[in-house]
Amino acid sequence: MSSRPIDLGISAPALVGRAPELAALEALLIRARDGAGQAGVLLGEAGIGKSRLTRELRTIAERRGFCTVQAGCDEPDRALPHAFGLALLRAVSPQLTEQQFATRLLPYADLLARLLPDLDARLPSNAVYPPSDESPEQTKRRVFQLLLAAVECLPAPLLIIAEDVHWADDASLEFLLLLARSTTAQRRVLLITLRSDEIHPALRRLLAALERERLSDEIALMRFSPGETARLIGLMFQQLRVREEFSNALHTLTDGNPFFIEETLRSLAASGDIYQERGVWTRRPLEELRIPRTLDDAVQRRLSRLSDTTRELLTAAAIVGRRFDLTVLQQLAGVTERDLLPRLRAAVAAGLIHEVRSARPDQDALFEFHHALTQSAIAAELLARERRLLHDRALDAIMAVYADDLDRHAADLALHAFAAGRWQLAHRYAASAGAQALALAAPHAAAQQLTRALEALALDGSESARAWAPDRVTVLRQRAAAYETLGDFIGAQSDYEAALHDAQQRDDRRAEWQSLFDLGFLWTARDMAQAHTYLDRALATARALDDPALLGQTLNRLGNWRLNMGDSAAALAYHAEARERFAGASDPAGIAATDDLLGIASLVSGDFLAGAQHYTRAIAGFRTTHHGRGLVSALATATLLGGAWHVNTVAVAPQTHAESVRLANEAIAVARQLRWRSGEANAHAYLALAMGERGDYALALRHGEAALSIAQAIDSPVWEFAARMALGATLTDLLGFADALEHLRAAAACARQVGALELQYLISGILALALTRQQLVSEAEQALAMVPRLPFAAEQTVGKRMYWCGEAALASATQQPNVALARLDALIASAPHTAQGAVIPRLWSMRGEVLRQCGKSAEAEAALQQAIAAAQQLDHAPAEWQASLHLAHLYRSRRRVEQAEASEQAAQATVRQLAARIPDADLRAAFLAGVERRLPSALPPTTLRAAKQSHHGLTARERDVARLVARGLSNREIAEQLVVSERTVEKHVEHALAKLMFSSRAQLAVWAVERGLREEHT
Repeated sequence: MSSRPIDLGISAPALVGRAPELAALEALLIRARDGAGQAGVLLGEAGIGKSRLTRELRTIAERRGFCTVQAGCDEPDRALPHAFGLALLRAVSPQLTEQQFATRLLPYADLLARLLPDLDARLPSNAVYPPSDESPEQTKRRVFQLLLAAVECLPAPLLIIAEDVHWADDASLEFLLLLARSTTAQRRVLLITLRSDEIHPALRRLLAALERERLSDEIALMRFSPGETARLIGLMFQQLRVREEFSNALHTLTDGNPFFIEETLRSLAASGDIYQERGVWTRRPLEELRIPRTLDDAVQRRLSRLSDTTRELLTAAAIVGRRFDLTVLQQLAGVTERDLLPRLRAAVAAGLIHEVRSARPDQDALFEFHHALTQSAIAAELLARERRLLHDRALDAIMAVYADDLDRHAADLALHAFAAGRWQLAHRYAASAGAQALALAAPHAAAQQLTRALEALALDGSESARAWAPDRVTVLRQRAAAYETLGDFIGAQSDYEAALHDAQQRDDRRAEWQSLFDLGFLWTARDMAQAHTYLDRALATARALDDPALLGQTLNRLGNWRLNMGDSAAALAYHAEARERFAGASDPAGIAATDDLLGIASLVSGDFLAGAQHYTRAIAGFRTTHHGRGLVSALATATLLGGAWHVNTVAVAPQTHAESVRLANEAIAVARQLRWRSGEANAHAYLALAMGERGDYALALRHGEAALSIAQAIDSPVWEFAARMALGATLTDLLGFADALEHLRAAAACARQVGALELQYLISGILALALTRQQLVSEAEQALAMVPRLPFAAEQTVGKRMYWCGEAALASATQQPNVALARLDALIASAPHTAQGAVIPRLWSMRGEVLRQCGKSAEAEAALQQAIAAAQQLDHAPAEWQASLHLAHLYRSRRRVEQAEASEQAAQATVRQLAARIPDADLRAAFLAGVERRLPSALPPTTLRAAKQSHHGLTARERDVARLVARGLSNREIAEQLVVSERTVEKHVEHALAKLMFSSRAQLAVWAVERGLREEHT
């Protein structure tokens, strides 16, 4: 039997079994060519054929005139911020002209210098690199802008392929969502490929966002059927007749995974079990075939046909990574380029690796393994000792090649140093990579690198470790900050406590203060008693150090603690002292933080006008100092300035609905950029509270649910409290009391868990109000009894005021209107700015209803009319319809039927407008039915009333005026004929137009004619 060596790179010449999937991808190209860009998500297990299908699509796209660009992620990239974005930039750059670099990318010269110095070389020699004082989130935003600017330089139509995004870091996933959003307005397709069995939480969020925003089509690849397996075998060996038992055996072994099928066939060819004889492919009898049992075995059989030196080279390359630099590999192998290139050619011919286009024509090309499974299979054959030695050599090679720019390769250096057991270098470069990740707002990557740094420190048993052990406190604090950003309370607490212990052991008072402060701040979202313990110790330490910055920060945090415990006067005093310290030290960041806290203290104290001034300064200060978290906090809280459900016992500042939404949306966007889950929950919850008071129930419920989801995911009782309070209050206004009470009772439990008295008083009052509206008097009494009884006092907070408001509602429900009136009058008199004429719609509405109970009709009418006018001015529609309903009851009780009907109609019109915004049909119907049941009972209509009802509510006199308008008379002529003043006629015309919802006299005249009024006599 004679045979000849075969080409180990053999592969199927055509795509098998993917016609429907390819058609779906081609449809994306067609839509994009016509101007309807979209993203596609191609997913399936490892080896299922995503890359093969992607290559086919790229060929089709280029044939149809598409510009194409492809970039992918590797396994280590989860710990590398912007790894995909930088790979994309490298792939795009060869297609950009020098002119595009000099114009479109010039504003980002400083970023290119930091991130990709090799591309920076293409910028003009006079490019300016200003010193960067950006915050991490600003840097990340500019990186995104740089990437989008580079992509937008490419011609349309455009196909962008993002491969293996299951290995992408969080910042890259965030950019992919941004890129997908931009695609819809372009002649562009974004194809994302990923492994369906490696979907982690961050990737799941990306996929959910793409689906929710309808940005992508999802295409899942399945394993081959037995028939498709047989077809693939036949295509790979075109003249080999494939017996069913052979293809079935191979299908069973590989379970229909295309990559494993191909690798198994190649290994059979490499071992001579399948061979060419006289130009025809032949195989041994099935019982003699040595079919590999695993993928590793298949890859090793293919390697066996290569020379020893080529196998050694590929093994070294597998340790470097799936993608490897030619220069680093040459340094690692210790061979000349002349010896290296033939070995690489042999590996390429065997289909194990392929060449990747470099970012610049004058640079050495990169190479990568054909598949990640191939790389892992080759590396898996190494003994532990061999692996360690190769990592050690790879570390030296990278350090030698990039000696002038080691920090830019910190992540790679950390990986190899750790695997090689060179602990000091592993600690140094992992800590550097972690700090870089934090600076780029990539907390997941930061946590991974900083964990590696701490493990390296712990594993080093040498005396030299003592010299660099002080870094441990810094690294612990950095990792704790990453955990805190991600919502991992236990991880953050553990690291902060470890940092405190280390600082105390070394008698480092500044580090001790920092750890105490960190722990105090951390605990404020969970347990106020624990927070106070740490913050008191931090204050004592700061005073001993006599450092204005440390003292100011501690005073601010303690002031906020006092505020949460209901002591607003002490809070304001702490913040005032802190501001003096920061001003004396010329510390703008400290001043901005203090203005933020003064703002929330003013709001909790009920002075919204002062709060608005503080927040104007705080937001400007945070923008200037690039403090992302501070900006999120300030923007979110400023959303409340125009009013919110939990602060409806005080006068609020003028703020439009649109401005509230704008502030909150910016806060949410910045929080997402920071990956700050707690800040995002804060912004969602406050927007829900603000929208509930304005009657935008759809927004209130949506953002309340979003806040609750995040709060539960990160186990934050503070933000769960805020979310449930917002949902409970909104559902109370919607008369959905069962669900409302469930949320409010859960919020009360959260407030007790946190231990913040301000929150406990606030929720007990809201719960009592909701219960009294259902006449659940005994339960309302229990709600108020959950907190220590609070005698009315001049020193107030919005939480205490809500508690007293609940007491007033309970007194009214138990037929003690005089007690309720006294409490409401005290609340109104003590509210800031009411002496200057400010009206608080909800309080005035409650007071009007209580005055009606007391039989003081005139005062009740005046109070309710003021409540309606103020609610209209503030755009607080729920307060408006409720006051209108109270006024209708008052008018009914006084038998002022026309006015009662007008108030009922006004209330119903407002309710219908609000109901139209409710997306849930059941909730909308229940709301409308609930309001209908609360309308006052009407007496049987008189003849005159019946006539009025038949004419859309117009009175007899208004109908007379309409009849004369239809005859063409002017107001003066009508006044003379009816013997009334011209001003009275004007009012009758205004009322008629309003009731009929007309805008002109001509419409009124047509209506009168249609009704037959023109010919009637007075």
